[in-house]
Amino acid sequence: MQSTSTISGAQVRPGRRGPGSKPRRARSIEEFSTDFETVASDRGYARLARRVRKEEKRQADKESGALDARRRELQAAVDRVHENTATEEQRELVREASDVEFFAKRYDGQQSAYDRIFGEGFVWPGGMVAGKYLRAKFVETGLRTWRHPFFQRVAASMAKASSCRFRTGPAKDRCVTQHSKLHGLDQPFGFFCDECRDMFRLDYDKTFDNEAQMRAWIAHKVQELGLTCGPHMAVWIPDDRAPGKIIRPHFLFLLPEGHAVWPRSPPDQHRLLGEVIAALTRAFECDPGGLANPFHGKIPTSPLTESVVIQDTHMPTLGEYAESMDLTYGQDLMLRKLMTERMEDAGFDKADSNTWFSAVRALSNAGGKTLFKSGADITDPEAFCSKIADLICRPVFDEIQSTASQRKTVDKLIETCTRYTAYNFDPAKMDTIGRDRGAAAHLM
Repeated sequence: MQSTSTISGAQVRPGRRGPGSKPRRARSIEEFSTDFETVASDRGYARLARRVRKEEKRQADKESGALDARRRELQAAVDRVHENTATEEQRELVREASDVEFFAKRYDGQQSAYDRIFGEGFVWPGGMVAGKYLRAKFVETGLRTWRHPFFQRVAASMAKASSCRFRTGPAKDRCVTQHSKLHGLDQPFGFFCDECRDMFRLDYDKTFDNEAQMRAWIAHKVQELGLTCGPHMAVWIPDDRAPGKIIRPHFLFLLPEGHAVWPRSPPDQHRLLGEVIAALTRAFECDPGGLANPFHGKIPTSPLTESVVIQDTHMPTLGEYAESMDLTYGQDLMLRKLMTERMEDAGFDKADSNTWFSAVRALSNAGGKTLFKSGADITDPEAFCSKIADLICRPVFDEIQSTASQRKTVDKLIETCTRYTAYNFDPAKMDTIGRDRGAAAHLM
């Protein structure tokens, strides 16, 4: 069978992540775990060496008087800034000092890595998680990445803190840039697949009574549909009011090492990835709204989530997934098909269901363009999604005459369409004076 890997070139060093660093072959989870620990150890020693060099330089500057000289220079620059007579070099010196002070204050109140891992640990005082799930107070020491290599894969898939692209948060619409990966991984929601598409998430919006029921249901689906394999992991946020229940879990699928889809990969690889995600969404009866961004969700490294490894014996490539499933529909068409089926199940006429989906989708895209032209911030997709929903909600319900029992389905239709528009809106297709040049045409 032909490999679907889009990476070529010799392996530079075991565990190093980046284009050209993996061979064209699947690798076992044991190999990845060893490489992960090697890289983590190397980086730990490098951080320690930097701290030692920094302290040695500080002591040398103190003994030579250079430290006092820099302080006097900084104070003179601050005085000149207050007098509005500072040179550009002096202003830059003050800006740099302000940045150092800002980050020093940020990290000063942050729990140390040793205390987080071996000392006090992660402390949850009790309360609501993501505004939905009640959790009593608890303490967890150690790291989730010690449990299984798949936890390491998730952590490795997320961005470095130094990249300023590492985003996690307490809820799916509250993910922000984190400056510490150790503490950021304690948050229950986050974005993964920073460098490449090496995993994806499906959003199952129902509840299982227990883990055994979930495993049995997944095994039944795999056997019934003849799938290559089921999810590799399931992640959910437990609720103390429903002990043992698995509420709206996220299913994680991991691609084998060396078989990820990179930004520079051919378009057919990206299309195949979208078709596989769409087909698995339908196969496991997952929320079509999750197709808007399958690379963001609940993360298993957080002490606030619970997770299980469902199976780790088979990690199919995209080509192997394609051989066992019907890939007729891409993400766009699958979104339409699943939502119209839901409307039919809610009692809407089949022809009307497709019409209403098209109408709401068009309203959502038009709303996104209108908000963008009026200066709305599109950098936060969840906030942008809420603004679009607020804009189109009344027109939709004025147009779609629904019963009380059907209203929930219409609400879901609005949420799904607005989220897809928000996460896939392309401002590059608007011209410089804000006229519509098809910014959302690719979503129609």
